[in-house]
Amino acid sequence: MVLRADYLYIKVSPDGSDASVTDWRAGADYYFLRHLGVGVQYKYYAYTYDRDAFDSRLGGELRYDGVQVFASFLF
Repeated sequence: MVLRADYLYIKVSPDGSDASVTDWRAGADYYFLRHLGVGVQYKYYAYTYDRDAFDSRLGGELRYDGVQVFASFLF
């Protein structure tokens, strides 16, 4: 069994705007054979770009999260 987690947060302020990325996940791999296993993780990602109310360029936010199941191999 292998447990893992990671977290990333970046915030920048280009041209009077605010942009940020938040990305994290937590999961586990279980090896039922020496080199073959199955993994599961929860993934979260959010991106925001806030612009001035009078700025004509696009801004907004994007967010997704969910569970992933995958095969895991050791070499």
